[in-house]
Order: sequence, then C-alpha cells, then structure tokens
Amino acid sequence: MKNYHDNHEWISAGLLKKFVRSPLKAKTAMDQPSEQSEALTLGSCFHEMMESPDEFYSFTVFNNDDRPEPDKTFGSKLNKQWKESIYLDNDLVISSDQYETLKLMVESLKRSQFYKSLIGQKLESIEEGYYTEFGNNKAKCKPDALYNGADDSIICVDWKTTAESLTASPGHMTYIIRKLGYDIQAVHYTEVLKNVLNKDVHFFFVFVEKTAPFEVVPVYINPQGELYNETFEKWNIALSEVNECFKTGVWPTLESKLTNKIITL
Repeated sequence: MKNYHDNHEWISAGLLKKFVRSPLKAKTAMDQPSEQSEALTLGSCFHEMMESPDEFYSFTVFNNDDRPEPDKTFGSKLNKQWKESIYLDNDLVISSDQYETLKLMVESLKRSQFYKSLIGQKLESIEEGYYTEFGNNKAKCKPDALYNGADDSIICVDWKTTAESLTASPGHMTYIIRKLGYDIQAVHYTEVLKNVLNKDVHFFFVFVEKTAPFEVVPVYINPQGELYNETFEKWNIALSEVNECFKTGVWPTLESKLTNKIITL
C-alpha cells in the first residue's frame, strides 16, 4: 500500500475538510506538491514530543548561539553557510526558542487532569493508519493515539495546538471546532475506527494554546450529541461525493453548487 499521505484512493479527514469548503480547491491542494510550512513543521515536532517515550527526536534543534563565528551575525559567510547546511541536511528543523515553547506546551498538556487520566490505560496505537469501506466509499484515518477504554471501548485522542484563545465555554469551543472543520474530522475518525475495530469509540480533542500560559481544554465529541448528529449527515454526503469525484474525474466548482448559480442574500 502507498504511503498514507500519498494514497488518495482512501479518503482522509483532511481531504474531506477541504472538500466541504470547495471541491475544486481540495483537488488542487491534492495535486500540488505538499510544502513543509513552519506551522506543519512545528505541529509535527509537537506530536513527536507528545508521543515519544524518550527525547531522542527525529527533528533538529537549531541554536543561533552555536554558530561558528558567535561574535558575528548571519551576514558572515561562514555563519550563513553553517545555517544553510543545517536546513539542507535535515528534514525537520526548528529553532531553540521554538523548541523551548513546544516543551512548555507539552508540559502543560501532560499536567492536565485529562492526560493524567490516560496514564495506566493500555495504549492501543500511535499514528497508525486505519482503512475501511462504507459500501463503495473508501475512507482512512490516522489517529494521534488510541487507548483501550472501559467496556472494551476505544478512546481516540487528537492533540491540537492552537493560536485560538481557548475558553471554558461549550458554545465557544463548538464555534472553534466548526470553524476549523474539526467536526468533520471527529465524525470521520469515529466512524472509520468503529467500522475497523467493531467497538464503541470515544473521540477527544485536547487543545493546548501556543502562547503562555498554554491553557489546555479537552473536548469530548459525544456520538449521541447534537454536534455529532448534525455533522454526520454532512460527513456522509461529502464522503460519497468525493468518492464519486475520484470515479468520474469531475470536481464541481463552487458556482455549480449554488441554487440558480447565484447567492441571494
């Protein structure tokens, strides 16, 4: 089977989130070579720090103080070449300041009561891909972490770093989740895992802020709740539509999806 991210035969939550906003943009994003943005790099490093049992990470921490000519800036040819070689020779590179911030975020999350409640739970898997079919519709997901829960259920946890200012308001957190398309992700992961594992699935987002004081807010997406039920229909339709797009090669424009081809306000 192809690399998880390159295998578009099976539909991911990420593609579905883009698709419900714009099918054509989802297709364009899928066809373009992926770029390792700073946000994606930091997210990858954060997840590795959360999930690795030790501190032997695959990413590289770049420290300006280690430059060969410390009394000179990066206008120095030697310093400039040294910095460029670090980025050329390593896939993931972050600064020492970024690393220290990520450490504080991880520490804050691991101090949370939610994280402490997971300690002692058997870890089922970390970053493992799961594939299934709903009729003729193919789907996949790659959870951050799965734990064995009560009554032979599965606890699915997704760590979310966020620039949003978190609150303890259910209404505000619902707004954030919908705005970022995380409602689609929650339903997608839950339904895929239920189908693969044949067990009840309890899905949690655990948000941590990117800035001090690095507040943590766990959110349970109740499969019997209003948000889940509303999103399920949207997810089910989108999954069928995107599978159809792959079969026909036709990806609708936004205009084609409008009633009478126009928005009336």
